[in-house]
Amino acid sequence: MCFYASPFDIDGGGGNGANSIREFAELSLTDAYTVSAVTEIDIDRTGANGTIIRGQNIDGRSAPVEPIDQDPRYTFSNYYESRNTFTYRVGSK
Repeated sequence: MCFYASPFDIDGGGGNGANSIREFAELSLTDAYTVSAVTEIDIDRTGANGTIIRGQNIDGRSAPVEPIDQDPRYTFSNYYESRNTFTYRVGSK
């Protein structure tokens, strides 16, 4: 099975410095991913052997629309081929 998984609204809490919340989404390593040209998300590989892809907010600002925003600055798209399961975890730092 092939499918896309796109976490939305990966933003911050509007604070500065040590008080800033930075949300993240972690997914199983993808076959491909994409971010917009204006993204405020940093993408890294984490986990044992780099098997998790993490998209984390970098600007600390809250997305313009609450509670869930589809603004391209605060989302990324992931493509999976020949899979029937994947890991998805959200959180904040």
